[in-house]
Amino acid sequence: MAAPGWYDDPNAAGAQRWWDGNQWTEHVQQQAAALQAQAPAATPFAPAVARPAEPRGPYPPARIALAGIAGFAILLLIVGSIGTWVDASSTGSFGFSATRGGLDRDGAITLTLAILSLILVGVWAARIGPAGGRIALAAVAAFFGLIAVLISIADVIDVETSGNSIIETSAGWGLWLCLLASLALLGTMLVAVAVRPLR
Repeated sequence: MAAPGWYDDPNAAGAQRWWDGNQWTEHVQQQAAALQAQAPAATPFAPAVARPAEPRGPYPPARIALAGIAGFAILLLIVGSIGTWVDASSTGSFGFSATRGGLDRDGAITLTLAILSLILVGVWAARIGPAGGRIALAAVAAFFGLIAVLISIADVIDVETSGNSIIETSAGWGLWLCLLASLALLGTMLVAVAVRPLR
């Protein structure tokens, strides 16, 4: 059975009547004179079926997987930004151990980049806007991933070389997690930019 809508009136040429999905109603509207000559007569038992809107195309499964990987990488980047970035311990006769969180160092920057990337990846995954705009969103998210990679590498180098003979410092799990997560974010968003069907 046809969906509700305006269809050619089976009782009056050149007019349209509202079909409520079950029967014809009393609502009638006149068509333009140019359309009257072109419109074929419809039978009262089978109203013309309205054509649905053109679909945007199927949602590629690879896009779903890529969005999932990027989202997981962003989640890990958020956790790593808050986690331990520096482990310090003494090598002398009295032993002590201390840690420093990411928010005490550059973790606030990587956390901000992660939140902004989450928004960009969400809009990209929802396929909002034209293809060119979606490519730009993925490119900006990749750029944020690159900045996070550079920050993480700089902090690993700084932490590993800042120790001395009495106090040894090493990069904590949060800093390593930030480095791996930002590399994953950068990689997935570069794939999103480069592979045409994923746009």
